[in-house]
Amino acid sequence: MQDAARGAGRPPARVVAALPVAVTDDAEAARQAASATFARYGGLPNYQRQFEREQITAPGDIAVVGDEAAVEAELRAYAQVGVTDFWPAVFGVGDGSEDRTRKLLASLAPDLV
Repeated sequence: MQDAARGAGRPPARVVAALPVAVTDDAEAARQAASATFARYGGLPNYQRQFEREQITAPGDIAVVGDEAAVEAELRAYAQVGVTDFWPAVFGVGDGSEDRTRKLLASLAPDLV
């Protein structure tokens, strides 16, 4: 995409990833919480098509969850494949995860956002 933009004399493309994010020690509980919290997306036609194309059955399947190191690694992997802007949808798992998530995202913002 970036090569095509350059070839057309256009500025670099912005690639935005909007993803559920939770820093937690219980990744499985976080995936279940994401699926429940963001369940409405499964009923929207645009998301249904995207889920089908990507073989996703629930929002928890694409949630970025885990401890600080795991979440940071996954976000950096998205950046490596061309994501230029992150739009994290922070959600809680009931274990202080929202505070942990916001703290990690704030520390990564200069590099990744």
